[in-house]
Amino acid sequence: MGRFDLILCIIFSLCLPAGQILFKMAARHGQANGGFSILDVVRNPLLIAAFAFYGATAVLWYRILTVLPLSRAYIFSLLGSALVPAAGYIIFGEKMTLQYIIGASFIIIGFFIAFRA
Repeated sequence: MGRFDLILCIIFSLCLPAGQILFKMAARHGQANGGFSILDVVRNPLLIAAFAFYGATAVLWYRILTVLPLSRAYIFSLLGSALVPAAGYIIFGEKMTLQYIIGASFIIIGFFIAFRA
């Protein structure tokens, strides 16, 4: 894996929690402004931004898959998934449990083991 491809994969890993943060912000906005009707969904600017961001992330993923095998690239999505609850804790004050910390540690250790393979 070349340096540029590695950078793209790391960006992709960081895009996953960023997108989830946008979705959570959109959900809070929707809850504060009336609920979950189709009209509320269509008029929620944070939700539209979250969909656009995930669309851009999908294009990045497509680019990554044009040069890397899926088995090699996918480990970066696991790294991103381990970061989502940490972002919830830091940004939204959500509960962080010891079980999560242990599980996320295993995911991160597994990432480095798979990355070195």
